[in-house]
Amino acid sequence: MNRIKGLIEYDFSKDRSGDINDLRSVQEISKKQWFVHDADSYNYDRMNIIFEKSENQLDLYLSPTDNPAVSYSKVYKKFWKSLEYSAEFQLHFTSINKNETKIEVITHNPEVLYWGFDIFNTGHSYINFKKVKPTTIEEYEILLRIGNLAGEKDMPSLKLPE
Repeated sequence: MNRIKGLIEYDFSKDRSGDINDLRSVQEISKKQWFVHDADSYNYDRMNIIFEKSENQLDLYLSPTDNPAVSYSKVYKKFWKSLEYSAEFQLHFTSINKNETKIEVITHNPEVLYWGFDIFNTGHSYINFKKVKPTTIEEYEILLRIGNLAGEKDMPSLKLPE
């Protein structure tokens, strides 16, 4: 488990925005640079709830380094245009045996960013965040990236909604 966690911490904290080597990725989220927190290095109050539980002591928490948007949503759209999707992710590790580790991706604070126009009051445009339900698309993108790091060859490709 320590080997895969080390790979994740190293890879996810790198800026891969210009990397074209990961051909399995279909969204920006798989190349995003993250702050990778563990039980010893977290710095958000909301992470207290996660890391104070003993079953989460081995977990990692991913938060965006710069722009809070992690990808353009394949599900949430406004006027047929994809909205920017923002979220943070908890990677929950469960040891199956000495050679196998189960990783579960849990989404926290999923929101979409959208532009609006207030024609009645100010006549100005505005930006707003709206809470949304998480989708499995972003979670599976992260799992594909981890599978790629681990050398997993048999992961099914991501299926997107039409």
